[in-house]
Amino acid sequence: MVLSGNRIYPNPDSNTLHFTKNATFVEIFDLNGKLVLSANNNINAIDVSMLDEGVYFIDVDGVKSKFIKY
Repeated sequence: MVLSGNRIYPNPDSNTLHFTKNATFVEIFDLNGKLVLSANNNINAIDVSMLDEGVYFIDVDGVKSKFIKY
């Protein structure tokens, strides 16, 4: 999945989402819009292993998309 020049991989994923470019901030929301995970400060990956299986919305530096956690 490509977000404004920043690719997120792999998708779907079970452990760690990676970014091709460092992100200033990342926020992950469940389907109800509840913030379930966030990170900031020039990151290139985020651990999603603690999330339940399902579909999530992800905001990377203001660009929104979704990913699947299995």
